[in-house]
Amino acid sequence: TGARPQKAAINSATETVLQFEYARLAKLTYGKTYNDAKACYDGIVLSCANLCAQKQGLNKAIAFLHGEVSARTKYFVTTNYGSSNQWAQHNNPLPWHRVGQGSGNAGTLWGLISDSLIRLYNNACKKAHIASPTSQLHMFVTIKAFVDDSNLSATTTNQNTVKLPKFLQTNTQLWESLLYIIGGKLEIKKCSFTMLQWVPNKDGILHIDYNHYPNLYIQSSENSKLEAIPYILPSTPYKLLGINIAADGN
Repeated sequence: TGARPQKAAINSATETVLQFEYARLAKLTYGKTYNDAKACYDGIVLSCANLCAQKQGLNKAIAFLHGEVSARTKYFVTTNYGSSNQWAQHNNPLPWHRVGQGSGNAGTLWGLISDSLIRLYNNACKKAHIASPTSQLHMFVTIKAFVDDSNLSATTTNQNTVKLPKFLQTNTQLWESLLYIIGGKLEIKKCSFTMLQWVPNKDGILHIDYNHYPNLYIQSSENSKLEAIPYILPSTPYKLLGINIAADGN
C-alpha cells in the first residue's frame, strides 16, 4: 500500500492488528520485524526504476526518454533576488542517481520497484502460515509494506520457540540485501522485532510468554558489520503508521 488508489496507512496498520489477534486466538507462535528503509522512496535509482517499469510493460523508448531528461535537466537556485547563473546537473564521474525529494513520479517509480522486491522476497522468505479453524482455508503472510516502512512475518509449528527468531533474522537479512541491491538501505538502528510465544501454566493452559529474548543481528551489506535489532515485549506498543500496536492486544 502507499501511492496506490484507495489505499492508506490505516489499511496496513489494521491488517497487522488482525494478524496479531488471530495469532492470540489460535495460540500461534508468531513473530514480526518492523523495518524502516532509508534512501529509497526519495532516493530512487532511476536506471533501476526504468528496468522495473519495462518489466511491467513500459516502452523502451519512453524509458530512454525518461532517463535522458533526468540526465540533462539543469537545476538552478531561485530566491527572491533572482535565479543563479550557474547550475547543477547529472555528470560524470559523479553521476546523480536519485530522482530527488518531492519528485512527482517518485510514488509510481517506488511502486514499480517495490513490486519486484516483494516478489523476490516472497520467493525466498520464511512465511507465516495462517489457517482457518477447520483447516479448510490456508494463507501465507510475508511482508506488509506502506511506502518504505514494512513489517515481516513468520510462524513456526508446535510452539517451536527456537526457530522463530532465526526465521525473523533470515527474513530481515533478506530484505536488507534486497534494499541494498536497488540502492537503498535498511536503517537497522530503527528496526525492532516482537514475538507471540506461549508457555503453559500449572494447569497446562497456554499464556503469552513475557520473557525477554536476545537481539537479532543483521549484517550490513554496506560495511559487513553486525548490527543489533532489539526485542520488544508483546505488551510494549510499537508506533506503526501513526497507531500504537502491541502484540498482546493491550
